[in-house]
Amino acid sequence: MSAPYRREAGTAFLDCRNERRNRNHGALSEQIRIVALERCWSRLDGSPGALPEQTRTGVWSRTKGNRQGGAMIWKKNTLYLIADFSYGLEKLEQALACGIEILQLREKNISSAEYLERAKILRRLTRKYNTVFIVNDRLDIAMLSDADGVHLGQSDVPADEARALLGPDKIIGVTAKTAAQSAKARRDDADYLGSGAWYATSTKADATLITEETYREILKESGLPNVAIGGITPENCDRPLACGADGLAVAAGILKGDVEANIRGFREKFKQLETKGSLHQQAENRRRRLDP
Repeated sequence: MSAPYRREAGTAFLDCRNERRNRNHGALSEQIRIVALERCWSRLDGSPGALPEQTRTGVWSRTKGNRQGGAMIWKKNTLYLIADFSYGLEKLEQALACGIEILQLREKNISSAEYLERAKILRRLTRKYNTVFIVNDRLDIAMLSDADGVHLGQSDVPADEARALLGPDKIIGVTAKTAAQSAKARRDDADYLGSGAWYATSTKADATLITEETYREILKESGLPNVAIGGITPENCDRPLACGADGLAVAAGILKGDVEANIRGFREKFKQLETKGSLHQQAENRRRRLDP
């Protein structure tokens, strides 16, 4: 299979924030984080206390630098795949080969042991394709699988407490459906937000649809990168992108049917909107030059 969107290592994200608040979690929080990481590490390699010294000093370097020096890095028009194993591992690898920027594992109704095993499989694959790997909801699974980060819902572990365990170099995403939730996520040191649902979806039948007004308020309130989520396809992604979404979080819109064709459809839509925006800006610049 061709891989028309394959990227070079390290190009998945670009810096989109000029500054980041320096947070002091305190000696106690740091010690709690070290103990938790030592436990995770010992489970992974079978030896107790095998935590690298650089991790003890707060440089969680095994993340490949996705968050450097505490600064979140992001790429405009990020394609963020939300996946589970129901579609089959072959389709997930197809999406990785086509160059998605982020893959999130979101599993329901399976044991913790099975969740961890699946996370480890995807951790290996995402490293092969230089793709950022996020685990949904489960902070413990994210740590044990050495994921690049975790995505947290409003009923999950608070982002500031997750940061105390994960340290400054892991990525933390938060679901935000209101401006107040987005403001709290920023205060809690989250890196990005996911907001929706934009359209009805079979994965979350009870989800409340978000309005364009609310979405813009969320973007304005937090200033954090935001991926739009909920029933998004290449045919209907214009609305969230026009509102200012930095990326699209997609499940069935990529994995249902022809994976490569679906991803190509999103990429083409990104290009169309970028061209339209560029032409609009050029026309506006010409108008300004002609106005007395």
